[in-house]
Amino acid sequence: MAICSTGHIYKNINKTSRVRRKSSVTVIDIMMMLFDQDYAVTAYGWEQERKGEKKGERKGAIENTVKMCQRFGRSVDEAVHMLAEDFNLTLEKASAYVNKFWKNS
Repeated sequence: MAICSTGHIYKNINKTSRVRRKSSVTVIDIMMMLFDQDYAVTAYGWEQERKGEKKGERKGAIENTVKMCQRFGRSVDEAVHMLAEDFNLTLEKASAYVNKFWKNS
């Protein structure tokens, strides 16, 4: 994309040799700026994707912990306290997760 953009800019510049010499530096500068911008956007996308993966992994671990507490006969209150301790959550957040993932049979 950056090469197409700079190529288009270069075609629209006057064709005299003096302007072409000055503009070649400008075109290179523009190409570098577009490359840096493209790289920054891509890197940001990767970073956001990784954050989403970590958040999903944590939520999955919380859900599995709640299911294991239920499977091994722990009470809801014990599950809440275990989540709060293991995942560094407030009791309110831990309680909300337990209410969300606890299966009522």
